[in-house]
Amino acid sequence: MKQRVFISNAEYRAMNTLKNIDSDRLIAMFCHLRAAKDGRRRFAPIKTQQNKTVKHYRLLIKETNLSRASLDKYLPILIELGFVKLDSDGGVTLRGYNASIEALRGTVRIAKRLVVAIEDKYAHTALNVAYIRVHTNIQKQKNKIDKKETQKLLIKQSLLEDKFKCSILSKSSREAADALIKKWGSYDKFISSYCEETILSLNAYGRIKTNDKERILETKNRGAYFKKKLAKKQLIISYERAEQVLDTPMIYSDYISSRWDLRQYYGDSVFRDWETGLIYRRLSSGVFLKVMIDKKQNLKNNE
Repeated sequence: MKQRVFISNAEYRAMNTLKNIDSDRLIAMFCHLRAAKDGRRRFAPIKTQQNKTVKHYRLLIKETNLSRASLDKYLPILIELGFVKLDSDGGVTLRGYNASIEALRGTVRIAKRLVVAIEDKYAHTALNVAYIRVHTNIQKQKNKIDKKETQKLLIKQSLLEDKFKCSILSKSSREAADALIKKWGSYDKFISSYCEETILSLNAYGRIKTNDKERILETKNRGAYFKKKLAKKQLIISYERAEQVLDTPMIYSDYISSRWDLRQYYGDSVFRDWETGLIYRRLSSGVFLKVMIDKKQNLKNNE
């Protein structure tokens, strides 16, 4: 079983908000250092048989198997942020979980504990670090969907009350349902106001991966690569979604001649289904998180 370490959301945020640096690798290095410390107060300097002292960077290379190049790139940043301290005797002190929460008090509204799975290489751990943001994004969507489902049930029950002149809802629930109808105008308009699936576009994947403001094409390309890495590691399962835009099938020659007009109206994602001849436009792909998949499998196994 892979080793897992805890990192607070305040620590995560302090490193993830830095610009012009691969923050995922920075956080991954910090997690590897915390995992290697393994409950010790610090990394103590080591005396060799030749009575020489292995200290600081050489000490961390020996204790963690991190490369010198990686340490040269990211350790100074961790030192500047106060997460790591090079001791005068050659040892290295890593700020603990509780100490970080105290030092970073006020930087987050609610302190939360995040779990990062440690891989053999910290560059691979960086993908697990980035996955935390994907998980957060999808969980927020799921919470909104759950809230909308509750609201949908309220509206349905209020419509039943009106139809059969009966009492189903409490007074407060009825007022909430009436307020929703007033806001959206009708049940159908309310249903069309949200998506019942958790989704992420390539641009969304790209924005999650990097904090830098890039051109749309660069963000989209970065998002496609990030999505591919997540899927390859089975952290997510992604599926394609499409919406039919025309009811009448088109023969291929008609589609080719009118493709420009279709794209002008429906966007560049318009395509023709080869079997039916119907015209669709691609939507943001749906996504399941690994934790959601595991829960479904466990439920199935317990049936």
